[in-house]
Amino acid sequence: MARIWQCGFELNSPTANVEWTARTTCSIVTGTIRTGTYAGEVSAANLSATTPVGWLYQFSSAAANGPYFIRTYIRIHTAPTAANIIVDLNDGTTISGAYTANGISIRLNTDRTLSLLSNSYAVIGSSSALALDTWYRLEIRSDKTVDTATALLDGTQFATQTTTNTT
Repeated sequence: MARIWQCGFELNSPTANVEWTARTTCSIVTGTIRTGTYAGEVSAANLSATTPVGWLYQFSSAAANGPYFIRTYIRIHTAPTAANIIVDLNDGTTISGAYTANGISIRLNTDRTLSLLSNSYAVIGSSSALALDTWYRLEIRSDKTVDTATALLDGTQFATQTTTNTT
């Protein structure tokens, strides 16, 4: 399978359609990075339980059903005071407005656990608590053709389900 897209923030560009389709209330930084020179950062002060904050990448509608294999690295400096969606795989075309229940999501909870959520935001499964100031590899496999979703943390599966209605 060929890689469809990759971003490491190394172009250091906040401009739409350079590395991402759009961004909202987030920044590219050089202070705390995993590899390379730059990293994407969402400040805890900008997080909201109902309004998307972060980066959007719009895939072609020709690839709408997947399967998708998503990998990102996360580091939590301060636990959130409210649960927040940190990864949202959906059929939306915008990052503005409230989250919509039309895909699968990863939520960061106040106890620093991650939860894989169905399209109705029901918890499919949760990880153990993440340590502060530690990098973690988060992976999601989603395939709408067979309606499955799986989440892994540092290569260990913490949630999976078939018939999750991942539309």
